[in-house]
Parts: sequence; structure tokens; C-alpha cells
Amino acid sequence: MQENIQAVREDRQKTYGDPWENHEGIGKQWGALLRHVGRHIADGGDVPPSLVAACMTAVKLNRCRIPRVYHQDNTIDAHAYMEMVDEFRAREVQNPTPQAHRQPVNGIHRVYVAGAYTGDSTEQIEENCRRARVATFLIMSNGHDAHCPHDATHQVSEYAKSVKFPYDYERWMRLDFGIIERWATALYVVSESPGTLREIKRAKDNGVAVWRSMDEVPLVGKP
Repeated sequence: MQENIQAVREDRQKTYGDPWENHEGIGKQWGALLRHVGRHIADGGDVPPSLVAACMTAVKLNRCRIPRVYHQDNTIDAHAYMEMVDEFRAREVQNPTPQAHRQPVNGIHRVYVAGAYTGDSTEQIEENCRRARVATFLIMSNGHDAHCPHDATHQVSEYAKSVKFPYDYERWMRLDFGIIERWATALYVVSESPGTLREIKRAKDNGVAVWRSMDEVPLVGKP
């Protein structure tokens, strides 16, 4: 058996070059294809069939990188897999698989605290920050990890204004969406605002639990 395996490896190396280089090339292509579903996979979701077929296409296309090497079966297989991509994607659109719900580690959630920030006065902004801060404290007291965007960016925002270089509203939303998409397993709603409603939607679209009261926050023990 070992001799057969070695013979196959030597034959493939003669044709397609160094195995490390070959698989490194495949890995780069797979990374590009799977990057946007990485969070879904990490949360227990499966790779959709259309992307499986796309990855198999990448294997065949990667073999075409070797100069002066031509095996028609590679291009034939690549075309066949691409047809499957089209077929499977159509079926997935008709019958979408629900987004995997993100699971906490050992019961500990990563909680994004969402709530109104802007206000008609400095006092209102400070009150909004205070409410978010209290909610963050209570969530962490229940044993979870929590991110309070109000305190994380408030001072930066104020400084930017003082030097007459205020960041655009959408710049802050982009930052918040990234944290929700890549980090959070739950979102806690302190109060609603246009921005908060967008954050709630982004959380739901990414399988992130949405809590609206402390009664919904599970107790996991002392931090």
C-alpha cells in the first residue's frame, strides 16, 4: 500500500510540480471562495454545495498553472464542476439554508451593546453613553464579555470634532457592523435609534441572538 501511495505521489509531482506549492495554490483559491462563509462555518454551519463545487473547480484550475503541461481532463472536469455551481446555486436560492446561530464558548457570550448615541445636547449624548455603560456592566456581571461602542469610540469622536476632522456617520456604522459580524454572539438593545435598528438587522442576518432586557441575559457565574 505504501509503495502504491509513493508511486502516485511521484507521478503527480512529475506532472504538477511540488506538492506543497500545488496545495498552497489550492489553499489560496479556497480561501478566497470560503472567506465570506468562514463565520457561518465556525458557528456550526455547513459549506453549501455550490461552494463545494466551486472549490473542486479551483483544484482543477490550479493544475493548469504548470507551463507546458496540458491534460484535457482538467478543463473538462472544471467545466463540469462549474455547471454544478450554477445548478446548485439556483437550488440554494430557492431553498435557502438558515444562518447558523453563533454559539457561546462555555456558555459565555460575546455581547455587543447597541443603543442610541447621538442626541440634541451634550447632556443627552452623555446620558446615552451612561445607559450603555450600565448595561455593559450588568452583562459582564452575569459572566459574559461585552463591548460598549459608546465608550469605545466616544472620546475618539469628540477629539475628531475638536480638530475639525469629524468622522462620517457611516464610518462608525462600518466599524460597528464589523464587530457584530465577526465577533458578537449576542446583541443587547439598550434603546432604539435608526442606527440601532440597522445593527439589529445585521445581527439577525448573521445568526446573532438579540436581547432586549436583562431577563434574557443568561447567568453563567461570576467573571
